[in-house]
Order: sequence, then C-alpha cells, then structure tokens
Amino acid sequence: MNGDKLSLSVPDGLPRADVSLTNRAGFIVSAGGGGDIAITAKDINIDNSSLNAGILRNFGSSGSQAGDVTLNATEAVTLVGSSVFNDVSAGGISNAGNMTIKTKQLTGTNGSQISASGTL
Repeated sequence: MNGDKLSLSVPDGLPRADVSLTNRAGFIVSAGGGGDIAITAKDINIDNSSLNAGILRNFGSSGSQAGDVTLNATEAVTLVGSSVFNDVSAGGISNAGNMTIKTKQLTGTNGSQISASGTL
C-alpha cells in the first residue's frame, strides 16, 4: 500500500495464471479522478462482469486525471456479456485515462462492450 494506492506485483520470471471475473464481479474506480485497473495474466476471462474507470457526471475538476485500464494477457482476453469502460461522462471535468489491451486474441460476445471516450 502506497498512500491510497493498493497494488500487487508478481516477479517477471513466474508463470502467469488465468484471471476470471464472473457473475457480476468487477472493479469500479470511477469518481473524480485517479484509480487504475491493471490485470496481468495468461488468459483474462470476463463473463457477465465489468471493469469501470473514468470520471462520473458532475465529478472531477480542472487538471483531474482519470485512471488507466490495462489488460495484459499472454494468450487471450475473452469478454462474454461484459463491459470494459474508461469514460469521462457528460458533465465530468478531467483528462481521460488510457485504455490498453495487449493480447494474442481478443474476443467479445453476447453484447460485450469496450469503450474509451470523453465529452467536450
């Protein structure tokens, strides 16, 4: 723990395991600024779940920075009926965060959505 930032690191030499989010599991780091989501694994499976970062309506201030969303899978990222968002909502004031997905295969089914957007 570093201030209000919680993180977990794994040495580079260890084999990666799979990470699954199912049954409406997820991470929400949307508010007035900050809050990163980073998942590193062999396979990342997101099934009927969500990852949400960004700035909410009427939140943020001049100079606020939304967090980043990073999915890093050595094999596949699979979304089934799920969403990954990093958005600045209408009425939010800030700089948008980054969305990075590194994988050999990206699959989305059953209405899955990936969105990184802002409003002017």
